[in-house]
Amino acid sequence: MMVENLFLYIVGFLILLAAAFLLGRASRRLAGEEKAGDLEPLRRQARELSRELKKAQDELARKQDLSIKIPNLVRRLSEKLPPSAIPGIAVRFMKDFFRASRAGFFTPLGDGKEFTLTEGVGFPEEWKESVRLPADQGMLGMVVQKRIVVSRDEYLALRGKERLGTSPLERAVGVADLIAPVTGPSGIVGVIVIAGCAAEIRDERSYASMLVDLLGSAFRSAAFLQSAETEASADPLTGLSNRRHFAEWFEAEIRQARNYIQPMSLLLFDIDHFKKINDSWGHPAGDLVLKKLAEITRSHTRSSDLVARYGGEEFAVVMASSSRDQALSYAECLRRLIASAEFRIPGQASPIKITISGGIATFPADGESASGLIQSADEALFAAKQQGRNRICKARKVGLDGKPLDE
Repeated sequence: MMVENLFLYIVGFLILLAAAFLLGRASRRLAGEEKAGDLEPLRRQARELSRELKKAQDELARKQDLSIKIPNLVRRLSEKLPPSAIPGIAVRFMKDFFRASRAGFFTPLGDGKEFTLTEGVGFPEEWKESVRLPADQGMLGMVVQKRIVVSRDEYLALRGKERLGTSPLERAVGVADLIAPVTGPSGIVGVIVIAGCAAEIRDERSYASMLVDLLGSAFRSAAFLQSAETEASADPLTGLSNRRHFAEWFEAEIRQARNYIQPMSLLLFDIDHFKKINDSWGHPAGDLVLKKLAEITRSHTRSSDLVARYGGEEFAVVMASSSRDQALSYAECLRRLIASAEFRIPGQASPIKITISGGIATFPADGESASGLIQSADEALFAAKQQGRNRICKARKVGLDGKPLDE
């Protein structure tokens, strides 16, 4: 980039000297040093040189602009970003970079036969997440089929041959100046649509290709990091949060409960007589039971709460903003649901039934720290086992003398 800038400076300087020389000659002729009839060719040359100088200056300014903007974009995309953050960054950058009145990031839906607006500037507000653009029509269709950057001029020249028809996008806002595909780890993750550019975009097609390559790399990196984080925080058998992720989440929920002076509850439960399942039908059968139990628990738990495999056949549910009574109501409902479910084991004619025992502890009454709440919930779980299993027990409040208090 520095070499290109230096070259442009030198070219601009030489053009300026030549223009000054010719303009000087023209001035002398006007003063009578040469015939007046010879001035017009010199004027034309001066105007041509002036245009060339202006073009070189504009190109130099553009190069300087790029030398600042592109490294900034690279730094931004190098940050730890979720894939959902990239379209917004792309739209804002492309709109500014191409000096456009409209810029949009359209993502494929389902099987990729339609695209919808994910992020956009200058497009109708009601389009976001609702508009449906066929992936085989118009300029967008050409980009998706060929997987290349297509400019307005290229599209208009080939539209008749390709027989792609007119897309709803073109009927609504006209033919775009440029559409570019962004390719992620599993194919096209979106297309960038640029329209209403203040300057000619034809000469900047190569920049568009470079920019969408950067965006594609960002999507691939974000997907890899997200996958790695999921693997690091998930239990490989059940897909629930693992104990490490549970510990981080639980600490954060306790801090929030303390800051907002509100309750939160923890349920610890395990499968009654789980060892008999492994001994009778083998560990693969035990794994099937754990997986189905995880599915039942997750599907009947609020999205704001966390379900984790705490260890072996033991599970944990962190319930935000939940009192002891609310947590008990949820836990009893879950216990009855699991007791009524059928767990089918391959090779067995009849399904098996299981039950769970659980213990509940609530912040701050049963503990004000993660370790304190876990201990209280674990003691309540032990009490449920002692009382015959297939039940949920609450942590018992104790006085200063260590004896249980009546609730």
